[in-house]
Amino acid sequence: MPLVYLHGSRALLESRLAARHGHFFPADLLESQLAVLQEPEPDEQPLVVEIDQPPEAVVAAVLSRMHRESADVSGNGPPKSPGPTGPTGASWRLARGEQSAVVVQLGGALGEYVVNGRPVLDGFSAGSAITGGRGQMLVPWPDRVGGGRHRFDGRSLQRPLTEVEKENTIHGLLRWTLWQLLTRTEDSLSLGTTLCPQPGYPFLLDVRVEYQLGPDGLTTAVHATNTGTDSAPYGVGQHPYLTVGTDLVDSAVLTVPARYLLRTDDRGLPVGRDAVDGTPYDFRVARRIGDLRLDTAFTGLDRLPDRRAVVRLAHPSGRQGVDL
Repeated sequence: MPLVYLHGSRALLESRLAARHGHFFPADLLESQLAVLQEPEPDEQPLVVEIDQPPEAVVAAVLSRMHRESADVSGNGPPKSPGPTGPTGASWRLARGEQSAVVVQLGGALGEYVVNGRPVLDGFSAGSAITGGRGQMLVPWPDRVGGGRHRFDGRSLQRPLTEVEKENTIHGLLRWTLWQLLTRTEDSLSLGTTLCPQPGYPFLLDVRVEYQLGPDGLTTAVHATNTGTDSAPYGVGQHPYLTVGTDLVDSAVLTVPARYLLRTDDRGLPVGRDAVDGTPYDFRVARRIGDLRLDTAFTGLDRLPDRRAVVRLAHPSGRQGVDL
């Protein structure tokens, strides 16, 4: 059984004790308790988790670390990922009724999703390389950072350029990492990886993605836990390339419940926000894409009562479509 050490700074402990009233442990005992505290030694191989986060995040971090340790040390617990078997590493097929999906080890990417025999994604086969970001997880930032430079908490950080022709860094740091299998059932699985501190992103994150086939389709959930000691900038996205079976996207019918688009420069960096009213980019009412080239970020989303916003791509016949 691993030793779990929940670590918090003195300032954090003092603030939490000060907020407690009527508790059996008064705040003035903290000093004496810290004086006699024996922190775990390295040879005890403790699982150290910071407590400066919500309780559910602490629990998720502990479970993730315990799963990983038990799989590595004892061979019990979640199944281990097999070694790489091709350009995208190992792959796993999920199935539920008329639905099936394929997830690959490289980047935790979604390669295939089929419903009633029809492909929902313009994806990739598990034995071929990923092109264009298809199905990839974009962590810890989606889209672009101009020049790879940014400031955070007073620090100036420089990330390596990955979109060299436009002098940007793009789509995060975990696209080309082999993620490890954590759990798997017939219709679901979860993969995880650790993003270690590195040039331009000196932060420590545990990241997990879960894929689940259910009665309403495929659900993807991404969980990230900051297991380092500093606050970290974080964003997430994914690139599912949708298809409704047309040869070109021109004839597909698109609905986007957005009131604005982000205007970008020739490097793809946002420079402003424009209303879609009266422009070719107003897809609040379903219509064909036509010859419009869409590499466009929309915002000002109109949401359903459950707070979700739904983008719809439909076949021109109206007989089939995809909701995201």
